[in-house]
Amino acid sequence: MRRLYTFFFVTAILAISSVFALDYYYDLNCPTARDGQSGHVFPLFDKYHDRYVYVTALEKSSVPILLFIAVGCVFMGVLVWNAEPSPEEPQKDDELSQAGSG
Repeated sequence: MRRLYTFFFVTAILAISSVFALDYYYDLNCPTARDGQSGHVFPLFDKYHDRYVYVTALEKSSVPILLFIAVGCVFMGVLVWNAEPSPEEPQKDDELSQAGSG
């Protein structure tokens, strides 16, 4: 189980890192004017240079998809973390059986 929530948290970190990397990549490589021929028609605010850049439909939808994956992975990681009993804590059944036999 520890491997499973580690997988979810690492995947969430990678997805969030990918969002920042894509945002920076779009800011550097996308045109600052609308270009219908290449499909760069959706505005995206460039926080680094305080301007708008224009991205394609696929580029625009990739950021929310990655954020959805990151939030889902964090949620699943928390569920797995809370569902797993701690190895230091004895099971309740073991305590009851030991108390009943002694």
